[in-house]
Amino acid sequence: MSKFWVITKQVYKRHVKTKSFLISLLIPLILGAVVIAIPKMIEYFGSDDSAKIAVLSDNPVFSQALEQNKEHFKLDKKNHHQKGRRKSAIEGKN
Repeated sequence: MSKFWVITKQVYKRHVKTKSFLISLLIPLILGAVVIAIPKMIEYFGSDDSAKIAVLSDNPVFSQALEQNKEHFKLDKKNHHQKGRRKSAIEGKN
């Protein structure tokens, strides 16, 4: 049984020195890193850089006009009719 481990060790050392062994070892690692990195790259480069605007009016015509054009505008209704939103919108806060 000791000869088995000696031969296995020699064969392993001989194969480790070859380029094909190193390539076959590194390709799965590189592919794994790419698969993990793709969603992060899509998130980074494909981010929505649309400007945020605030409609500070009690007139519902403005919000209705924005709702009709959903292709260009996203309407955040949770901020409607809250006291203090006018001041924070003017100051540039969320």
